[in-house]
Amino acid sequence: MKKICFLLFIFMLAGACSTIPVINPQKDMEFILSAFNEKQTDFLITQTAIPFLIDSEIILQKSDIVYYWESMVQIGPLEGYKIGPLTKLNTEDSYLYSDSLEVKLFFQKYLPKQAYLAVIESYQGMFHMIIAYDKNNMPHIFGIRGPEHE
Repeated sequence: MKKICFLLFIFMLAGACSTIPVINPQKDMEFILSAFNEKQTDFLITQTAIPFLIDSEIILQKSDIVYYWESMVQIGPLEGYKIGPLTKLNTEDSYLYSDSLEVKLFFQKYLPKQAYLAVIESYQGMFHMIIAYDKNNMPHIFGIRGPEHE
């Protein structure tokens, strides 16, 4: 009887684990950029964390995030973009995004444990985007910097 209960427990545990999304930052970044190119403003707004980093500024108002994404999608799609290898971030990695004190504070105070930095090259320039995962492994946009031109 104990063996049957144990097997039933293992089966239930395996079933529960299959409902939690698997973290795939590269795929999630592709999905976010596709949503941007398809002007899915509502999706971008919903997936953007508050607070949010734009360049070196911490954004705390949802209305500012709405304005940002509505303005960005009107500029047009990212053309010819390539996503470089993603870097897993921790609180000491703020220099990879920016050297500002505000960004260091953001990383220390708001950056989740499952966070990644992507460098995106496009015809419009180079962008840095931070995505991070909540407790349900759902991706959220935590920051964007750019475009930068070489």
